[in-house]
Amino acid sequence: LDLLAQATRARVITGSDSTLLIELAIAAHAAGDNYSVNRGRGGLAGAAAVEPVANRHGLNSRTLRRRAARSLDRLTAFTTAPTSTAGYRDGHPARVSDLGYTR
Repeated sequence: LDLLAQATRARVITGSDSTLLIELAIAAHAAGDNYSVNRGRGGLAGAAAVEPVANRHGLNSRTLRRRAARSLDRLTAFTTAPTSTAGYRDGHPARVSDLGYTR
């Protein structure tokens, strides 16, 4: 969540993009143990995650997948781009690996 907050403050993604990514992650998790994170974009683009979120927001599932992919691409660029560290709490830019996520 820190990464999403930092990216939103830096205007890399919007607050609504951040919310959609969180909802996709919750939906993917709710799909259960049989749902694979290998289903596109760490499981965030699989039908079990996309369909309920798209329906809740009145979005086409393909549109939601594109929007999520664009946001994830921007987050990737944000975490790997050389940047000033002045705006970060500990003086270091956020990296996905620093947040405890594993593949």
